[in-house]
Amino acid sequence: MSRLLKYTLKCLLLGILAFFIVLHSSPSMAQTTVNPTEKAPVVADGKVLFEVGGFGNFSPRERAEFINQKLKVKIESLSEEDARVVRENGQIILQVGDRYLLTLTENDLLSASTPFQQGKLWREIIDVALDEAKQQRSPEYQQQAAIWMVSCLLGSIIFIIILRLILRFTSNKFFRWIGSPEHPLYSWKQPANFLLKVAWFVLDASICLGVFYWISDRLPQTRIWRYRFFWLLSEPVIRISETDLKSIKDIVVLILMSLGLWFAISLIARWLQSYICNQAGEDAGTYEVIAVLIRYALICIAFLIVLPLWGLNLASLTVLGGFLGVGLGFGVQNIVNNFVSGLIINLERPIKVGDFVTVAGLEGTVEKIGSRSTLIRTLDRVTIVVPNSRFLDSETINRSYGDPISRLKISVGIAYGSDVPLVRKALLEVATSHPEVLLRPKPEVWFLEFGDSSLNFELRVWTADPKQQPRIKSDLNYRVEANLNHYNIEIPFPQRDLNLRSPQLQQLVHSLQKQYPPISTELAKPENEDASDFSLKNVLMTIDEKEMKAIAARDWSYIDIETLVAHLKGSEGIEIKDRRYRLKTYPRCFIGAELVDWLMARETCSREEAIAIGEHLRQRGIIHHVTDEHPFLDEYLFYQFYY
Repeated sequence: MSRLLKYTLKCLLLGILAFFIVLHSSPSMAQTTVNPTEKAPVVADGKVLFEVGGFGNFSPRERAEFINQKLKVKIESLSEEDARVVRENGQIILQVGDRYLLTLTENDLLSASTPFQQGKLWREIIDVALDEAKQQRSPEYQQQAAIWMVSCLLGSIIFIIILRLILRFTSNKFFRWIGSPEHPLYSWKQPANFLLKVAWFVLDASICLGVFYWISDRLPQTRIWRYRFFWLLSEPVIRISETDLKSIKDIVVLILMSLGLWFAISLIARWLQSYICNQAGEDAGTYEVIAVLIRYALICIAFLIVLPLWGLNLASLTVLGGFLGVGLGFGVQNIVNNFVSGLIINLERPIKVGDFVTVAGLEGTVEKIGSRSTLIRTLDRVTIVVPNSRFLDSETINRSYGDPISRLKISVGIAYGSDVPLVRKALLEVATSHPEVLLRPKPEVWFLEFGDSSLNFELRVWTADPKQQPRIKSDLNYRVEANLNHYNIEIPFPQRDLNLRSPQLQQLVHSLQKQYPPISTELAKPENEDASDFSLKNVLMTIDEKEMKAIAARDWSYIDIETLVAHLKGSEGIEIKDRRYRLKTYPRCFIGAELVDWLMARETCSREEAIAIGEHLRQRGIIHHVTDEHPFLDEYLFYQFYY
């Protein structure tokens, strides 16, 4: 749907541009738009022959319409009569045969010094036009012109298709050549693609213009239709002032000038964002705001220049602008508030794209910061549009600001009488066993308080990805419950003792106890229960016990990891030094492939095990990729130690 819309808009702009260029290249428009109140064109078969002025009570338009009607009758009659200039009663009269055409006056002088000489020039023009009209209405000419028109149309279509194929092949080859990030022209790929599309658009417009103008000029009928269309575009439809009238053509000119300025300004803004922002690194938001401000400033300056050139007096819009300013001030104050808030957010950078934030009860990742609103994608993969002012008017939690490492708290209640050191050990085992819990900073267990029914503890761990905290918290809760059951540590529930005192109730209880003796609470196997049910239960219990033993048998101390890190940083460890890539230096880093080779040689492990050890070190927050873009890979990638 979007591609269809883009194609439709492109064709629409192409058609407007073609009409505009033909409009200015047509002789009729060049003649009729000088000053319609003083001169009017005389037209034969869609061609402007000359212009006449007013005479007596007749306006130039009325005289031109009268002459055009006489010429039309003369052309349709296909007579052999020629034009001539005669003198009658001291006046110079132009006739076609014996029919009166016009009386020449001083207002009609254009390229001659006297009305008689001007009449001779016009007589020759009329004779040529009549002969051409008679020739073009012959069946032979009509047939030949139709064949040439169809041939030109088909040839232009074939030419456009071949030219498009050649240009597409050349452009694809060129972009593949500069598509490598190491190529020096790689940063110019996007602007070059945009300029190529503009060049294709201009080329299509030029070809369509040439074909349209040539085809419409072959036959008198199509030439008449073309002239009538251009005449309709040149008719005044808007009165700017008493002497300034604007036609449809003038409106089209203004629209095309505005579109051209908009595309030029967008190209400048895109250049700023593509090149300056990419070189800015973490401060790209500031340059992006500068690019937006430059765009709006250039738009305002451009329209302040274009509107006077178009003929609109800006001083006449002062009062109207005042009324509109007051009305818009009340109507769009929220829009302005959000726009200014967007500028402040991009300048101060309290949030940026990719941050995990919580605002007004909404929690998600920032996908885009626009001029008026911000897009947030929640953990449910739902995109929410939040006004920019919401981030400044209310408290916003940015879990990714500065350092993405954040703490997660798990509250646990233990029954009174439990072994407190054992509780601490069980909770720490859960924390250190989870692969996404960081070992630096160390997990902690806090003894919070003596509750009404339990001893309240809190397990505090650190994670590197705030977006994964809900899932990690669920995983830790599962592991806490399993590990506490393994150590036979009871998780109590609130208990309340209810004491009832009533003589009648006590007598009822004693009588019931005498009537119904107490039943033994010893559990016995039901006679009708299948033995396979018991064996399945025993198997499940055995599996649970094995899992608990495996958890307890693991050594979750920090000695092995710290020893491995010390060997890596030692004199016989991997090579750690400053490295350069794309004119940027990364301090004290090593290569992932070299770490894999070192682990295979020193720890006598396979390549898959070495990669798994490297990923384990990254998940524990010991190493990381220099730009945090990749997990640990056996490739030529730069990694650094956190400490």
